[in-house]
Amino acid sequence: MLKSLLTLTALLCFGSVTSAQVGITLTLPQMDGEPGQSVTMPISLTLDTAAQGFQLGVAHEGTFLTATAIDQGPALLATNAGGGADYFFQDLSPTGGTGVNLGAILSLTPPLESLPAGTHHIASITYTVNPAALPGTSAPVTVVSSLGSPPLAAVISVSSTSIAPTVENGLLTVVTPPVTGLTSTILDPCTCAAQLSWANNYAYDSIQILQNGSLLVTLPGTSTSHLLTLGAQAEYCVRGISNAAAATDACILAGCSVLPVGTPPSGLACTIDHVTCAVSASWTNNQGDYTSIDLLLDGALLQTLPGTATAASLTLPTTEVLSTIAIVAHDACGITLAPASCAIECLPEQFVRGNTNGDAGIDISDAIATLDYTFSGGAGPCLDALDCNDDGGIDVSDAIFILAYTFSGGAAPPAPFGAPGSTCGIDPTDDALDCLNYTCP
Repeated sequence: MLKSLLTLTALLCFGSVTSAQVGITLTLPQMDGEPGQSVTMPISLTLDTAAQGFQLGVAHEGTFLTATAIDQGPALLATNAGGGADYFFQDLSPTGGTGVNLGAILSLTPPLESLPAGTHHIASITYTVNPAALPGTSAPVTVVSSLGSPPLAAVISVSSTSIAPTVENGLLTVVTPPVTGLTSTILDPCTCAAQLSWANNYAYDSIQILQNGSLLVTLPGTSTSHLLTLGAQAEYCVRGISNAAAATDACILAGCSVLPVGTPPSGLACTIDHVTCAVSASWTNNQGDYTSIDLLLDGALLQTLPGTATAASLTLPTTEVLSTIAIVAHDACGITLAPASCAIECLPEQFVRGNTNGDAGIDISDAIATLDYTFSGGAGPCLDALDCNDDGGIDVSDAIFILAYTFSGGAAPPAPFGAPGSTCGIDPTDDALDCLNYTCP
């Protein structure tokens, strides 16, 4: 016990300091700190022989830093079966200047602990950086022998001998805080317009946006977003600048491929009711997510349908005029796709098939009128009525068909037809024959 107390006294009071050729280096690092944030500076001790304790004072610039804590380093905490140094001394506000004093004795009672040869993290000092400290400026952190009353000299205890170490002083540089929360959001997948967004952690003078390491744009220091057009994947970084000091970059990978042009609708089919000229159109929707579908008649817009539509109805405004119905879809990016179309004509002429002369019935006179048209170019007010067998043409077969029906019990003419041949109707067969100036009997 007496030996331990004598060692403690030698460490905490002025004792003789030898300049023996012992390799001992006390190191404080160069570090960065953000305004208003805490920084923990480690103290390292490099030995070429075992040491049992140490003491030192560390001065710092008071306008930059405020010391808030001194803690044992891992090397000390591992001694005494993990209990740390038996004695650890700290003073956050010693007399004689702005700084701290600290010291340690590993063991106060046998068996005495030692730090072996090697480099050891013996202690840490925690500082708060002044919120008003300007980025880009720096403050020294130095080992001194002027703090405390009496002043505490920097010595290392080696076998009860106080050794003055070689000192490597530290430096704390104030750095600009980086932005946080950087995100990339695609605003329009059709043009790949996007927005970078972030949160500012400092009053920056300016903000730089970089793409793959190259400066893209410089923004005002209050900016928290930037619009851009993305292409192939690239690294985008946001860098805050204050007092000409650049913060650490906040980076994100972002890219975009423009949506491909959509596939137009197909298979447009149109059917018509010749009595009312009402048309039903249907098609195959090849995407289902069109922005809209336009329905056109002879190039004029009739109505705009939802992008999911697969059918539509309309009424032709004129008869016996070939009209074109088209559907034009617009894809998710608003691109007008290729149209699909059909041609259709409303033919509301009513007649009785085989009743070529328009009288009250079908008889030999109708067969004669058919032959007269076929061979002599006679009057034919309704060519559909002359097409007695509904084969789309007019020839001798039609006259024979009427004669067979009239005299031999042959098949009745196809619709429109009604016994005794006086029921008018519309030709259900789409052919090139017209029916003009026919008066139903």
